[in-house]
Amino acid sequence: MIGRGPGPGFYARLLAAFFRNCLAREMMFRTSFVMSLLSGYGWSLVMLLFLSTVVARVQSLGNWERRDIHVLVGTFMVVQGLMQFLFETNMWRIASYVREGTLDFVLVKPVDSQFFMSTRFLRLSALGLLLPGVALVATGARPPFVLGDLLLYLAGTVAGIAILYSISFLLATTTIWFVRAEMGGLVYGMFDVMRLPADVYPRPLRFAFTYVIPLVFIASVPAQTLQHRGSHLVALAGMGAALVALALARAFWFFALRFYSSTGS
Repeated sequence: MIGRGPGPGFYARLLAAFFRNCLAREMMFRTSFVMSLLSGYGWSLVMLLFLSTVVARVQSLGNWERRDIHVLVGTFMVVQGLMQFLFETNMWRIASYVREGTLDFVLVKPVDSQFFMSTRFLRLSALGLLLPGVALVATGARPPFVLGDLLLYLAGTVAGIAILYSISFLLATTTIWFVRAEMGGLVYGMFDVMRLPADVYPRPLRFAFTYVIPLVFIASVPAQTLQHRGSHLVALAGMGAALVALALARAFWFFALRFYSSTGS
């Protein structure tokens, strides 16, 4: 993913430097940081209230029982929290880089441009989503706890983050052509899809969300794996889908750069 040039150790140190820089910036405005963190917890509370309302009225949603829904929503919150922490702020800065011509300075840096554009700014307040998400998963997980299923769940969650990142980065990359386009609405629309079980959608939509835009692998498939409801082959397919999505996002980024008009040209 990183490509030629500096090795993984260099990029690990660079990411740590980004983290320290963002932490120092947040500590300069501590009140704002605390308010953002509380806002994240407030959103989690709204999600929990919604969840409690749904599960109080129905015994199941599609083929998903109450415990399964807890794990699904918790997994969704973890994926969303990590996505917002690592990548989301950077996704929507790409248009401003293009519009203001500052993408030129990124492209001449001795660092992988996709890595820099994806991770330069970390949203530390988004970490507030992780604790409620992990708590939901822990309370909903169905025994017996099998090590293989747990490892597949963790790997599937990482794959889900990779898929969501790839789709978001691909959409953000289109702003090289459509500088004024607002792609955030499409990503938040995907969030609405991910927080519901795949079984509730009609068959054509399930097909689209599996084979065209693989949203079911982001939260539904990992949750099914942890609950002993899904096939291990499907979980492994999700990891394959993540690799394909990452490759497509990277190829599309470098393809789009061929059409970028530098301010120095």
